[in-house]
Amino acid sequence: MHATAIPSIAAGSARPHSAPAGVIGRAHRAAAGVLVVDDDPVICDMVCTEARRLGMRADALTDARALNQHLSDGYGTIVLDLLMPEVDGIELLRSISALDHPRPRVIVMSGLTERVLESARTLGLDLGIRVSDVLHKPFRATELREVLVRALEPEASNDRSAGSAPLELTEAALAEALSRGELVMHFQPQQHIGSNAIAGAEALVRWNHPRHGLLAPAAFIALAESPRLVNAFTDTVMSAVIAAGARIFASGGYDGRLSVNVSPLGMNDLSLPDRLARACSSAGFPANRMVVEITETSISSDGVVALDILTRLRMKGVGLSIDDFGTGHSSLERLSIAPFDELKIDRHFIRKMQSDGTARALVSGAVRMAHDVGMQVVAEGVETPADYLAVQACGCDLVQGYLVSRPLPLDQFLDFIGRGSSGRA
Repeated sequence: MHATAIPSIAAGSARPHSAPAGVIGRAHRAAAGVLVVDDDPVICDMVCTEARRLGMRADALTDARALNQHLSDGYGTIVLDLLMPEVDGIELLRSISALDHPRPRVIVMSGLTERVLESARTLGLDLGIRVSDVLHKPFRATELREVLVRALEPEASNDRSAGSAPLELTEAALAEALSRGELVMHFQPQQHIGSNAIAGAEALVRWNHPRHGLLAPAAFIALAESPRLVNAFTDTVMSAVIAAGARIFASGGYDGRLSVNVSPLGMNDLSLPDRLARACSSAGFPANRMVVEITETSISSDGVVALDILTRLRMKGVGLSIDDFGTGHSSLERLSIAPFDELKIDRHFIRKMQSDGTARALVSGAVRMAHDVGMQVVAEGVETPADYLAVQACGCDLVQGYLVSRPLPLDQFLDFIGRGSSGRA
């Protein structure tokens, strides 16, 4: 197949009329779409064809040196090969990281080893790029379709219509939202492996915005973590979770725990344990039914202060969970001295367990380590029966993900646990 037979962007073409035959012009690239960057025309054709079947606009670029000319063309996703002549994929990740927000999502692909692909993915994330997936060549059409579908998933909200106004969120607007009670909690059930009993739920905050609809944290979490708002935001979320917990336990038939995420900045506030204990006591909600989830990076920001806060939380009965384990850079020594009682395996590892022996080994090792020190293990992002069987074989205790249920508003969560449901919601 000749490169000119692929709908592609000509390297160095400055205007639509200067592009060769078969090349999609700039006028047709106004809407967000997919840009495939690979020197192999067969791969470009395969990815473009599958993207168009999903209703996506797709262009291809076979000369990676021309990527910088097209980074401002509004592509929502870039499918990027690591091994290309003249300019490699790592150099291109640096170029993408220099863009102003919003940056496109990136799918990294290569015939190199899984370890190299994962290193590239981690580097992209560290550079602030939304690396949604990796593809190991050769890949099947079904694998390609899955990663493209995930790239289509909205990050800010599942409820905004395509014609709604663009997001213009500010700290002042979020502060007003806190005072007006616009933050709401959804609850994603956690299920025991084996018995299928509902063992708990993670509370996930949403902003019920009067103009933009229901917004997920990706749309506003950076504002919430500003020094001026972080304490008020944390208290608002905690109060909402505790109030919901009191209602859930009053309904009967549920004795699980509720988990809530705390920002790394919140782990610098020594008053957090006392504020949380007072709120639980005031609502009549047992503190030992609350779990605070923190990421590994929360521990490394100020180790002494974080250890102070974590220890006092456990002394007050609050559970502690390491969220997204394996994605941070904290040492095992630092993690070992904090009194955690739960470890959550990041969905990225769960997704790869079926095809990647390294991922399976890492998850199995993490589970053994956690069990050896008395921690239970939650597998996040379990979406398929195959995911479930993989984490069951590794010895995980609980599963969380769309196979069990999507995150639910409180009334729907109460109905879910009232039915004693063990299947997908």
